[in-house]
Amino acid sequence: MEKKYYDLLGVSEDATKETIENAYDKILIRARHDDSIDMPAINDAYDHLTGNVKPVVTEQEKSKREKVVKRAGAMPFYIIGGIILAVVLILILPSIFTRTPDLAVTFVGGYSINDEATILENEIEDLGIKDVEVTRIFLDSSASSAEADYAGRLALAGMLQTGEADLLIVTKEAFNYLLIDEDALMVLSQTILTDLGIQLNSERLVYQNGIPYGIDVSDISLVTDAVSGNEEAILCIANKSEHLDEIIIAIKVILE
Repeated sequence: MEKKYYDLLGVSEDATKETIENAYDKILIRARHDDSIDMPAINDAYDHLTGNVKPVVTEQEKSKREKVVKRAGAMPFYIIGGIILAVVLILILPSIFTRTPDLAVTFVGGYSINDEATILENEIEDLGIKDVEVTRIFLDSSASSAEADYAGRLALAGMLQTGEADLLIVTKEAFNYLLIDEDALMVLSQTILTDLGIQLNSERLVYQNGIPYGIDVSDISLVTDAVSGNEEAILCIANKSEHLDEIIIAIKVILE
């Protein structure tokens, strides 16, 4: 069979590749004027002798190649899917492993939490709220540690943005700071409080620009005994809180 290819091109069996290519070029020139030359056979002989033969692919090999091509085509979707999964896990995992209380009572200002804070927690929990957490965020521009004040402001902004803040008890400075963003706190007009089932002396309302955003609880021992360091205490509701029912219960406990 191999000898046939050499004979078709008119070269010897020890011909070099260059000799074969020259013979093939001459045949191409002749074929322009000689239709009797069997060019398919010539091309086949040239391909075999110069190593340009297309390999015979079995059905099994074709199947394997098709699978590889399909996988390669699907690879971008796997990558995109992996990225989406990673983002979802980043967003969801913290909420799975981080305990979220039924009600967060956060003191904001130059406060220190006292042991009596547990009394406040227990009083609220006794009315059916299973998990009450009392915490503190330090915010006091007059303090010696400017870093602590700045860190507190960042923490507070984060809680408000994510909806982690529920019931806030704050100093006047913190109250003013919160209302740099007027959407941070819920408006606490008498009408709204009445609709929430909260009875309140209007003199307790604390205003900012003519709008009531807070309730003065500076004289309520359940609050003042829980902390030390500042006598001011203004009760506010974080606007993004999803625990309004629990907040109403807590306010009623505090105002009793």
